[in-house]
Amino acid sequence: MGKKKNYNKIPKGLLEKISNMESRYVRVGKRLVINKENIEQFEKLGIKIVNEKLIYSNNILPLAENGRYSKYNCEGRIIKRKDLPLVQKCFWGECYPYGNSNSSMVSYSYTKSVCQVQEWMPQFIKIVVKVESEVGDTFTVVFELDEVLSKDDIDFDKELLFAINLMQENIGLFEVYSHNIGPSEAVKIEYVEWELLPPGEVDDIFIEHYFGKKSKEQQREIQERYNFINSLGPKSLIKGMNYFSKYFGAKFSDDIVVLENIESGNAIYVFHQEWKELSKMSRTKLRKIRSDNVTRIVHKGNWKSALEYEVRK
Repeated sequence: MGKKKNYNKIPKGLLEKISNMESRYVRVGKRLVINKENIEQFEKLGIKIVNEKLIYSNNILPLAENGRYSKYNCEGRIIKRKDLPLVQKCFWGECYPYGNSNSSMVSYSYTKSVCQVQEWMPQFIKIVVKVESEVGDTFTVVFELDEVLSKDDIDFDKELLFAINLMQENIGLFEVYSHNIGPSEAVKIEYVEWELLPPGEVDDIFIEHYFGKKSKEQQREIQERYNFINSLGPKSLIKGMNYFSKYFGAKFSDDIVVLENIESGNAIYVFHQEWKELSKMSRTKLRKIRSDNVTRIVHKGNWKSALEYEVRK
């Protein structure tokens, strides 16, 4: 089971097989036998055999370096739409006035015609690992993505292609099968919940309560981002739950919502659309919002000024 190439389209016959399934919902996974002969293939997922015991995590977020779709899953994706008209975009920076390095730096901005982009938000889909049986140093293991796909979704084909490629890169094989769930679980797939956060400064106790235990560096970064967003005067501060547990942000109006990710390296997202629509989107739908509805701001340079501009404009 070597490294498999990504699929450019869904394998022939798979969609017909899925359409014949009675359930509206499907999952992507694979049952495999792991032993000393093939354990090396799973080391990139942190799985290993030590003293005839399988060492693993129950929920694994594949590393971005494991493949193209693993990177999209962790970092998102920006696709330049050269087929669409150019749009005006504002850029920010800092410089010394008249090149005088003895003076204080000043902020500047300018607009430029650029290509529109299609934005994929990171999905953070994890691989759930379950050991079904073990005999000596041989283990029967079920790998399953924690994303349930609905055949009724207008983007089902795209979501399925993403899921099978994520499995290909990390497991090498995949199967698609029915997933029967009740109405209450179906609601969790289609809707997200948001928790109101108390306003004001944050401290170590606050961060651990809402986001889990973090390193000192992570605590400092979360504090800085949270305090700055709060300083812009939002109507309410929010924290994501379920699919969006790593996000927090603020609602400035019915049309402007800012989402921040507590993980280093992730960008800020400013949504220019109705809050009710946003809150009903699943993680997979949210990542495909077109660029005229969302602005992505990377934590580099004068990102605070760029965020304030998007909120105020």
